[in-house]
Amino acid sequence: MSNVIKAYAVRYDDGTKRRLESHLRIDKELESRRSLAAQLALSQEGFQEGFVEGLQAVAVETLPEEEAGEELSERASKILEEARAEAERLLEEAKREAEKLKADTLAQASRKGYEEGMLKVKEEARKLQAEYEARYKQLQDEQEEMLNNLEPQMAGIIAALVEKITGILVEDKEEVILNLVSRAIRNMDKSDEYNIRVSKEDFKYISMRKNLLLTAIGREVPLFITEDGDMKKNQCIIETDSKVVNCSLDVQLNNLITDLKLLGSI
Repeated sequence: MSNVIKAYAVRYDDGTKRRLESHLRIDKELESRRSLAAQLALSQEGFQEGFVEGLQAVAVETLPEEEAGEELSERASKILEEARAEAERLLEEAKREAEKLKADTLAQASRKGYEEGMLKVKEEARKLQAEYEARYKQLQDEQEEMLNNLEPQMAGIIAALVEKITGILVEDKEEVILNLVSRAIRNMDKSDEYNIRVSKEDFKYISMRKNLLLTAIGREVPLFITEDGDMKKNQCIIETDSKVVNCSLDVQLNNLITDLKLLGSI
Protein backbone atom coordinates (compact mmCIF):
# COMPACT_ATOMS: atom_id res chain seq x y z
CA MET A 1 0.00 0.00 0.00
CA SER A 2 1.31 3.47 -0.86
CA ASN A 3 2.46 5.59 2.08
CA VAL A 4 1.30 8.74 0.34
CA ILE A 5 -1.69 10.24 2.14
CA LYS A 6 -3.77 12.54 0.04
CA ALA A 7 -4.71 15.76 1.80
CA TYR A 8 -8.41 15.55 1.00
CA ALA A 9 -8.61 11.93 2.31
CA VAL A 10 -7.55 12.79 5.90
CA ARG A 11 -9.32 15.13 8.26
CA TYR A 12 -7.43 16.45 11.29
CA ASP A 13 -9.03 17.60 14.50
CA ASP A 14 -7.68 20.43 16.64
CA GLY A 15 -5.62 18.07 18.86
CA THR A 16 -3.92 16.52 15.87
CA LYS A 17 -3.12 19.95 14.44
CA ARG A 18 -1.51 21.00 17.73
CA ARG A 19 0.62 17.84 17.82
CA LEU A 20 1.82 18.40 14.27
CA GLU A 21 2.70 22.03 15.01
CA SER A 22 4.65 20.89 18.08
CA HIS A 23 6.60 18.37 16.02
CA LEU A 24 7.36 21.03 13.44
CA ARG A 25 8.76 23.28 16.18
CA ILE A 26 10.89 20.40 17.52
CA ASP A 27 12.20 19.68 14.01
CA LYS A 28 13.05 23.36 13.60
CA GLU A 29 14.85 23.45 16.96
CA LEU A 30 16.77 20.27 16.07
CA GLU A 31 17.86 21.75 12.76
CA SER A 32 18.97 24.95 14.53
CA ARG A 33 21.06 23.00 17.04
CA ARG A 34 22.66 20.95 14.29
CA SER A 35 23.62 24.19 12.51
CA LEU A 36 25.00 25.61 15.77
CA ALA A 37 27.11 22.51 16.39
CA ALA A 38 28.54 22.73 12.89
CA GLN A 39 29.45 26.37 13.40
CA LEU A 40 31.15 25.56 16.73
CA ALA A 41 33.24 22.86 15.07
CA LEU A 42 34.37 25.23 12.35
CA SER A 43 35.19 27.88 14.92
CA GLN A 44 37.38 25.50 16.91
CA GLU A 45 39.35 24.50 13.82
CA GLY A 46 39.85 28.10 12.83
CA PHE A 47 40.88 29.02 16.32
CA GLN A 48 43.50 26.29 16.43
CA GLU A 49 44.99 27.23 13.04
CA GLY A 50 44.98 31.03 13.56
CA PHE A 51 45.98 31.18 17.22
CA VAL A 52 48.22 34.22 17.99
CA GLU A 53 50.24 34.44 21.19
CA GLY A 54 49.89 37.55 23.24
CA LEU A 55 46.08 37.50 23.26
CA GLN A 56 44.54 36.23 26.44
CA ALA A 57 41.72 33.90 25.70
CA VAL A 58 38.60 33.74 27.77
CA ALA A 59 38.10 30.33 29.36
CA VAL A 60 34.81 28.77 28.23
CA GLU A 61 33.57 25.42 29.47
CA THR A 62 32.00 23.37 26.70
CA LEU A 63 30.74 19.83 26.49
CA PRO A 64 33.01 17.44 24.72
CA GLU A 65 32.11 17.29 21.03
CA GLU A 66 31.37 13.55 21.19
CA GLU A 67 28.90 13.90 24.07
CA ALA A 68 27.10 16.80 22.38
CA GLY A 69 26.76 14.80 19.19
CA GLU A 70 25.39 11.77 21.00
CA GLU A 71 22.82 13.88 22.91
CA LEU A 72 21.66 15.58 19.74
CA SER A 73 21.51 12.25 17.94
CA GLU A 74 19.41 10.67 20.70
CA ARG A 75 17.04 13.61 20.78
CA ALA A 76 16.74 13.56 17.01
CA SER A 77 16.05 9.81 16.99
CA LYS A 78 13.44 10.18 19.69
CA ILE A 79 11.71 13.01 17.85
CA LEU A 80 11.77 11.07 14.57
CA GLU A 81 10.38 7.95 16.28
CA GLU A 82 7.56 9.93 17.86
CA ALA A 83 6.78 11.59 14.53
CA ARG A 84 6.78 8.21 12.77
CA ALA A 85 4.46 6.72 15.42
CA GLU A 86 2.15 9.72 15.22
CA ALA A 87 2.07 9.48 11.42
CA GLU A 88 1.19 5.80 11.58
CA ARG A 89 -1.55 6.48 14.13
CA LEU A 90 -2.97 9.24 11.97
CA LEU A 91 -2.87 6.93 8.96
CA GLU A 92 -4.74 4.19 10.83
CA GLU A 93 -7.26 6.72 12.09
CA ALA A 94 -7.74 8.02 8.56
CA LYS A 95 -8.28 4.47 7.32
CA ARG A 96 -10.86 3.81 10.04
CA GLU A 97 -12.68 7.04 9.28
CA ALA A 98 -12.68 6.22 5.56
CA GLU A 99 -14.11 2.75 6.23
CA LYS A 100 -16.72 4.21 8.57
CA LEU A 101 -17.67 6.83 6.01
CA LYS A 102 -17.96 4.12 3.36
CA ALA A 103 -20.12 1.94 5.63
CA ASP A 104 -22.32 4.89 6.62
CA THR A 105 -22.75 5.87 2.98
CA LEU A 106 -23.70 2.33 1.98
CA ALA A 107 -26.11 2.02 4.93
CA GLN A 108 -27.73 5.34 4.10
CA ALA A 109 -28.07 4.37 0.45
CA SER A 110 -29.52 1.01 1.49
CA ARG A 111 -32.06 2.65 3.82
CA LYS A 112 -33.01 5.15 1.15
CA GLY A 113 -33.44 2.39 -1.42
CA TYR A 114 -35.51 0.31 1.04
CA GLU A 115 -37.74 3.26 1.91
CA GLU A 116 -38.23 4.14 -1.75
CA GLY A 117 -39.01 0.49 -2.51
CA MET A 118 -41.55 0.29 0.32
CA LEU A 119 -43.21 3.50 -0.83
CA LYS A 120 -43.45 2.08 -4.34
CA VAL A 121 -44.92 -1.20 -3.06
CA LYS A 122 -47.46 0.66 -0.89
CA GLU A 123 -48.48 2.83 -3.84
CA GLU A 124 -48.94 -0.23 -6.07
CA ALA A 125 -50.98 -1.94 -3.32
CA ARG A 126 -53.16 1.16 -2.96
CA LYS A 127 -53.80 1.25 -6.71
CA LEU A 128 -54.66 -2.46 -6.80
CA GLN A 129 -57.02 -2.03 -3.82
CA ALA A 130 -58.76 0.88 -5.52
CA GLU A 131 -59.11 -1.11 -8.76
CA TYR A 132 -60.46 -4.12 -6.84
CA GLU A 133 -63.05 -2.00 -4.99
CA ALA A 134 -64.16 -0.31 -8.21
CA ARG A 135 -64.48 -3.68 -9.98
CA TYR A 136 -66.35 -5.18 -7.02
CA LYS A 137 -68.84 -2.29 -7.01
CA GLN A 138 -69.29 -2.64 -10.76
CA LEU A 139 -70.07 -6.35 -10.39
CA GLN A 140 -72.54 -5.61 -7.59
CA ASP A 141 -74.31 -3.02 -9.74
CA GLU A 142 -74.42 -5.41 -12.69
CA GLN A 143 -75.77 -8.22 -10.50
CA GLU A 144 -78.43 -5.98 -8.99
CA GLU A 145 -79.48 -4.75 -12.43
CA MET A 146 -79.62 -8.32 -13.71
CA LEU A 147 -81.81 -9.42 -10.77
CA ASN A 148 -84.09 -6.43 -11.22
CA ASN A 149 -84.55 -7.38 -14.86
CA LEU A 150 -84.84 -11.08 -14.13
CA GLU A 151 -87.37 -11.04 -11.26
CA PRO A 152 -90.33 -9.80 -13.34
CA GLN A 153 -89.49 -12.29 -16.06
CA MET A 154 -89.23 -15.13 -13.54
CA ALA A 155 -92.49 -14.09 -11.91
CA GLY A 156 -94.24 -14.20 -15.27
CA ILE A 157 -92.70 -17.57 -16.10
CA ILE A 158 -93.67 -19.03 -12.69
CA ALA A 159 -97.17 -17.65 -12.98
CA ALA A 160 -97.59 -19.21 -16.39
CA LEU A 161 -96.22 -22.51 -15.13
CA VAL A 162 -98.51 -22.51 -12.09
CA GLU A 163 -101.52 -21.81 -14.25
CA LYS A 164 -100.55 -24.50 -16.73
CA ILE A 165 -99.54 -27.13 -14.13
CA THR A 166 -102.57 -26.63 -11.89
CA GLY A 167 -104.80 -26.67 -14.93
CA ILE A 168 -103.42 -30.08 -15.81
CA LEU A 169 -103.59 -31.31 -12.23
CA VAL A 170 -107.20 -30.28 -11.63
CA GLU A 171 -108.45 -31.79 -14.82
CA ASP A 172 -110.86 -34.58 -13.86
CA LYS A 173 -109.93 -34.09 -10.15
CA GLU A 174 -113.17 -33.65 -8.23
CA GLU A 175 -111.46 -33.34 -4.82
CA VAL A 176 -109.99 -29.98 -5.84
CA ILE A 177 -113.26 -28.14 -5.18
CA LEU A 178 -113.70 -29.91 -1.83
CA ASN A 179 -110.26 -28.77 -0.70
CA LEU A 180 -110.97 -25.20 -1.79
CA VAL A 181 -114.27 -25.05 0.13
CA SER A 182 -112.90 -26.72 3.27
CA ARG A 183 -109.89 -24.43 3.47
CA ALA A 184 -112.03 -21.32 2.93
CA ILE A 185 -114.44 -22.37 5.72
CA ARG A 186 -111.57 -22.97 8.19
CA ASN A 187 -110.10 -19.54 7.45
CA MET A 188 -113.40 -17.68 7.82
CA ASP A 189 -114.82 -16.15 10.96
CA LYS A 190 -117.39 -18.25 12.80
CA SER A 191 -120.93 -17.90 11.52
CA ASP A 192 -124.33 -19.26 12.48
CA GLU A 193 -125.26 -20.17 8.89
CA TYR A 194 -123.44 -21.10 5.66
CA ASN A 195 -124.70 -21.17 2.10
CA ILE A 196 -122.34 -22.77 -0.48
CA ARG A 197 -122.97 -22.18 -4.19
CA VAL A 198 -121.18 -24.46 -6.69
CA SER A 199 -121.37 -25.37 -10.37
CA LYS A 200 -123.61 -28.05 -11.80
CA GLU A 201 -120.57 -30.31 -12.34
CA ASP A 202 -119.51 -30.07 -8.68
CA PHE A 203 -122.97 -30.02 -6.97
CA LYS A 204 -123.38 -33.76 -6.52
CA TYR A 205 -119.81 -34.30 -5.33
CA ILE A 206 -120.02 -31.50 -2.73
CA SER A 207 -123.47 -32.53 -1.51
CA MET A 208 -122.26 -36.06 -0.81
CA ARG A 209 -119.50 -34.63 1.41
CA LYS A 210 -121.58 -32.26 3.52
CA ASN A 211 -120.46 -33.97 6.73
CA LEU A 212 -116.80 -33.24 5.90
CA LEU A 213 -117.69 -29.57 5.51
CA LEU A 214 -119.46 -29.55 8.89
CA THR A 215 -116.30 -31.04 10.39
CA ALA A 216 -114.35 -28.14 8.91
CA ILE A 217 -116.85 -25.72 10.53
CA GLY A 218 -116.41 -27.50 13.85
CA ARG A 219 -119.98 -27.42 15.06
CA GLU A 220 -123.56 -28.16 14.02
CA VAL A 221 -124.94 -25.16 12.09
CA PRO A 222 -127.29 -24.79 9.15
CA LEU A 223 -125.33 -25.61 5.97
CA PHE A 224 -126.93 -25.20 2.58
CA ILE A 225 -125.41 -26.37 -0.74
CA THR A 226 -126.91 -24.71 -3.83
CA GLU A 227 -126.36 -25.38 -7.54
CA ASP A 228 -125.51 -22.27 -9.56
CA GLY A 229 -125.94 -22.60 -13.32
CA ASP A 230 -123.72 -19.60 -14.03
CA MET A 231 -120.67 -21.17 -12.41
CA LYS A 232 -118.05 -23.32 -14.08
CA LYS A 233 -116.34 -26.37 -12.69
CA ASN A 234 -114.17 -25.66 -9.63
CA GLN A 235 -115.91 -22.36 -9.00
CA CYS A 236 -117.51 -21.79 -5.58
CA ILE A 237 -118.90 -18.94 -3.44
CA ILE A 238 -119.53 -19.21 0.32
CA GLU A 239 -122.07 -16.86 1.88
CA THR A 240 -122.45 -16.27 5.64
CA ASP A 241 -124.40 -13.79 7.73
CA SER A 242 -121.37 -11.44 7.72
CA LYS A 243 -119.46 -11.89 4.44
CA VAL A 244 -119.16 -13.49 1.01
CA VAL A 245 -116.01 -15.42 0.01
CA ASN A 246 -115.15 -16.47 -3.53
CA CYS A 247 -112.97 -19.59 -3.23
CA SER A 248 -113.10 -20.56 -6.91
CA LEU A 249 -109.98 -22.17 -8.31
CA ASP A 250 -109.54 -19.61 -11.08
CA VAL A 251 -109.80 -16.77 -8.55
CA GLN A 252 -107.20 -18.40 -6.31
CA LEU A 253 -104.84 -18.87 -9.26
CA ASN A 254 -105.29 -15.28 -10.35
CA ASN A 255 -104.49 -14.09 -6.82
CA LEU A 256 -101.37 -16.27 -6.79
CA ILE A 257 -100.22 -14.93 -10.14
CA THR A 258 -100.83 -11.35 -8.99
CA ASP A 259 -98.78 -11.95 -5.87
CA LEU A 260 -95.92 -13.40 -7.91
CA LYS A 261 -95.94 -10.45 -10.27
CA LEU A 262 -95.96 -8.00 -7.37
CA LEU A 263 -93.04 -9.87 -5.84
CA GLY A 264 -91.13 -9.59 -9.09
CA SER A 265 -91.66 -5.81 -9.22
CA ILE A 266 -90.22 -5.17 -5.72
